[in-house]
Amino acid sequence: MEFLEAMPVTFKEITPNYNLPEKWKEIILNTGGTHSTLQDIKLPQKAGGYWYKDSKKICTRNRFIYWQTTSDAIELTEASLDINLTSCNLKCKVAPGTPPLSNITVYERSASRDVVILAATVSSVHRLIFPHPGTLDKKSSFGSLNSSSPSIFHDTTSINNPNNYCILNQYSNATTGVAHTCASLLRDNGEAVFALAFGHGGEGGLLLVKLPVTGSAVTTVLKRESTVPRFLSGITGALRGKSTSDGVETYGVVLTSGLAVAICGDACLRAWPLDEGGAPIAVSVPLSQTLVRPKPPPHGHMLQKTVGSDGSVILVAYLSFPNECEFVVMRMHDGGSGGVRFSHISRIFGPQLDLLDYAIGYGDGSNVIWALWSQPDGDTIITSVLVGAEASWRAVAGREAAGALPTLGSNQQYRDRLMAPGLFPPAVIRKALVIYNRTWGGTDSSGEGDLGDAAMNAVQSRLRHLTARTATPDHAHLMHKCWSDLYSWCLQYMESLQKPLGLMVSKEESDIECGWWCAVVRRAGISLICELEPLERMMLSPDVPLLDGNERSWGELSCDAVRVVVAGARWERGAGGAAAELERRLFAAAAPQHRLLPRLLHLLLAPQTSSEHDATALTLTPQQIDDLTSILEPIKDLQSAVLELNDALRLDVPDIDTTKNDDEDSGEYDGLLASDLGVAIVTEAIRQMAEM
Repeated sequence: MEFLEAMPVTFKEITPNYNLPEKWKEIILNTGGTHSTLQDIKLPQKAGGYWYKDSKKICTRNRFIYWQTTSDAIELTEASLDINLTSCNLKCKVAPGTPPLSNITVYERSASRDVVILAATVSSVHRLIFPHPGTLDKKSSFGSLNSSSPSIFHDTTSINNPNNYCILNQYSNATTGVAHTCASLLRDNGEAVFALAFGHGGEGGLLLVKLPVTGSAVTTVLKRESTVPRFLSGITGALRGKSTSDGVETYGVVLTSGLAVAICGDACLRAWPLDEGGAPIAVSVPLSQTLVRPKPPPHGHMLQKTVGSDGSVILVAYLSFPNECEFVVMRMHDGGSGGVRFSHISRIFGPQLDLLDYAIGYGDGSNVIWALWSQPDGDTIITSVLVGAEASWRAVAGREAAGALPTLGSNQQYRDRLMAPGLFPPAVIRKALVIYNRTWGGTDSSGEGDLGDAAMNAVQSRLRHLTARTATPDHAHLMHKCWSDLYSWCLQYMESLQKPLGLMVSKEESDIECGWWCAVVRRAGISLICELEPLERMMLSPDVPLLDGNERSWGELSCDAVRVVVAGARWERGAGGAAAELERRLFAAAAPQHRLLPRLLHLLLAPQTSSEHDATALTLTPQQIDDLTSILEPIKDLQSAVLELNDALRLDVPDIDTTKNDDEDSGEYDGLLASDLGVAIVTEAIRQMAEM
């Protein structure tokens, strides 16, 4: 955990209080398998997404697709920050015993004006074709508030076209094992190529499937190299996890324009030509000298790719062993005569946590690794690091824990608190009411009439039940208990819906114009990650430098105002629970702005009384006091610095020139962040700023 505590916090997560639509359009994919033909296969739930490329066109600006897999479906959602989309949720059901594989990929084809989604299950591969948003663009639909447009998922006519899927039941058996991951590629001619990794629990191997636009699919089983005598390869290979058959234990796989590249159980990279098959044309040296076997999927080795500034393919392998893990960055070069070679770029060590997902995006003018980790207590943390020789991890600020229900004065106030806009989606309250009534034997009325009234009736029924059983009931205490129990069930269901499953990253420099570097796909909905403002970074980072020498990074703030922020951040960390108590006492008298600083100094200098609780005592060590003194002493006018900081944090809307110039086209700003989701994002961002 010391690794995480030393990591600077440079990003924050914006989770919109957005009531997700509950309507899904369902279709059934032909996956070919049933319980009678396949074993009961369990794969982890995964997620990801795709940002549309052209951020200048209104129809694709701030628009994206995100997906997640369950045991029996692929759930696809299209969303936009600018415009509300209709029919935007599509659930692709699969046959029992044929769960989807991870690494679903999305392509935009400009020639045919469509969007292609490539997906695979343990027994099938699929090419899902939808119309491009550009073909749905109508001037009457975009550029006005409260407008809507159909999602690309409104048209599903071609999904089960026999040319767009292939059944692979014959490749899932006791000998080969079952595919645990895959990679896919859409070629310029429309052909879809899939590589399924059978890397664990069998002989292993890599199955290549080519799905042409018309005609039958072509399958090829890729083998390992055979240049080493079998009696030698079996000795060293068994230690590293190499199969003794013609198969190879593959953990992660990627596809480039002409090659399939896999990270294998022996920690070597292998490359096969897509159009020839057979043995690999290149094998790297082991990326790790560790001789122990890697962790099994889904926590074993993984592989991702990206493109360097020179157009070369960069591979980022995640090596996962029982007692260590690391990222190894490699570059692929043309080896001549149709071959390739690998060269080492960097080695990046990560925290000793389970890696749930990672993706290679773009930011700060370079490729960036975004990683989603699971901690021992079940919480998750998101980190990022630049791909390079001198890399250092940066963290995303942790999400705020939900607070307990405060004590209120009446049932109506509790009801209003529970039903506050954006706090809980209706589906969460409805589900919590069902289990709430079932727990004590009440009557479920969550599906009848107003949801707030149903909550009120359920709580009052239980309150009457508890009051009748108590000789001298404390009505205020019992009322708080009844509402707290319902509130607690809502929090539990909400926490389940907010479980992070995967990452969605910006892949190209042009994508960064939208301002979002990364998004987290959760069990229900998404959250966006953006860079902290300088003042936020000072407040959240564990070790904030006083002045970094680059005064421009603080915007228009003076050095004195920056010193006030640094001192406040360090005092807040040192004071612990006393910080919240001081804030309560500071604002209790509702003093005018110009009297806040004198009152703050009075509270800081006032002696502590014996009646005050130790947990809220304002105690600092001599070293902490000296540290704060050295920060504050150079300030010439403390009150002016505080007032300057206060003005900088104001959220007032500035005066805007609303006069229109006929020569200027402002159409590109029409409808910006105007959808329900966009408004929720902006609202949450403002709330975070206000409560900093």
